[in-house]
Amino acid sequence: MMKSIKGWATVALLAGVAMAYPATAQAVVIAPGGSALLTADVVGPVGAPADSASSCDTDGLVTACIQAYVFTDPITGFADFYYQVQNNSAADHPLTRVTHASFDGAITDVYYRTDTVGGLFVAGGTQPSGAFPNQDANRSVDGTTVGFNFFVPGTLNGTLPGGGGYSAVMVIKTNRPYGPGTSQALDGGAVSFATFAVPEPTSLGLLGLAFLGAGLRARRRQ
Repeated sequence: MMKSIKGWATVALLAGVAMAYPATAQAVVIAPGGSALLTADVVGPVGAPADSASSCDTDGLVTACIQAYVFTDPITGFADFYYQVQNNSAADHPLTRVTHASFDGAITDVYYRTDTVGGLFVAGGTQPSGAFPNQDANRSVDGTTVGFNFFVPGTLNGTLPGGGGYSAVMVIKTNRPYGPGTSQALDGGAVSFATFAVPEPTSLGLLGLAFLGAGLRARRRQ
């Protein structure tokens, strides 16, 4: 009987880990439909990068490149997403906004960095600077999309430089494992990139069933 209880306790512990959330004092949690001013954070990522992606895209109006890394906490398995966008080296106008999806069902804790993050990114970069009526970052009402704004309130153009200029490193910490996602850079047009985000909630449901199955198998053995 005691072994059976232990088996179910293990399943309960795994489920608890899946719902826990790593707090970061310097970051700002954005709920679906919310917006916030961002702060800088120079806390290094936990462990080595779990995955990375780098690509460029154009739609005739805007051309940009993105570098994305995901870091997975070795204990919880939760993912931290790092993105940096570079404007077209020949551009004569700035980018205004960068968005990342999908974060449906996840807690999103956002901030930016201006260091190289262990040599993975270009240092410096233009920081998010706020846009009326939104703040530095916001999240769509359905919770899927997190956006970083590079507008200056009251102006028509953004502040992310043309001519090869870089954004600051945009960071989204979550309470979920990572999966495939998408990012966009916008300025009159939008270019899309295959990057990283969190799995769909249905995928996590399957993960929960896997934990349950493991518990049932452990119980049968005893």
